[in-house]
Amino acid sequence: MKKNLIHLVHKNCVSLLTIALAVTIFVYCHWIETQWIEVTRHSIAGDFGLKKTLKLAHVSDLHIRSMGYREVKILSVLADEKPDAILITGDLIAENSNYKAVREFLRQLNAPLGSWFVKGNWEHWRPIEQEENFYRSTNARFLMNSAENLDGRIWLVGIDDEYAGSPDLARALRHVPDDAFKIGLFHSPAYFGRSSGSFDLVLTGHTHGGQLRLPFLPPLWLPEGSGGYVEGWYEKGKAKMYVSRGLGNSIFDIRLFCRPELAIIQIGQ
Repeated sequence: MKKNLIHLVHKNCVSLLTIALAVTIFVYCHWIETQWIEVTRHSIAGDFGLKKTLKLAHVSDLHIRSMGYREVKILSVLADEKPDAILITGDLIAENSNYKAVREFLRQLNAPLGSWFVKGNWEHWRPIEQEENFYRSTNARFLMNSAENLDGRIWLVGIDDEYAGSPDLARALRHVPDDAFKIGLFHSPAYFGRSSGSFDLVLTGHTHGGQLRLPFLPPLWLPEGSGGYVEGWYEKGKAKMYVSRGLGNSIFDIRLFCRPELAIIQIGQ
């Protein structure tokens, strides 16, 4: 009887510890890591006809559901960083939200050279009527297979998402000078394989870095359109691409060993 009692106590303790561990992991994944923003810093040296070094903030995959703690924190980080321009590579909207919070977020962005936006797959799956007017009302500069001069020889070239949209590289590049330093902005990194020869630098997102990771192992899952790219820097020919882990979460609002990221890229001498 004593052995049975000890066995029962041991079994209950293991069960309780297992439950406690599962709850702890969930709390960490849902409430801690999703809010634990990592600011990564990068630099590209060269003569770009700039009066000073250009500081760019790369924002991706916000998946805004409401103006909650995470969104306010992101705005605070951007305010502290004081970038010259904010470049947003798609998926502002979430699967279960509307554009009201997106408008509120965009209207609070502040950068001397503006905030620039290209569509991701979710903007195609959850479209808004008169989208150009919508983004104009938020002061975000909407690039849809189009390009604009940012500063000096630096041009932003915004391409529609290949996975869910209709990219048109030739149309986007038609007014861009040959000697420009071309920054390609698009959402799904798989398009890099077909467009890298047209750009010097590419900024993308979409992958969330895998969102749920185990140490030293490849991602458990990547969305279609990732093209095998996960996070960080990749090179092909003269072009470099940076894949952001993103700031929001898709499907499940959890992260594990894959902190949300805001990349700061300095360009100049």
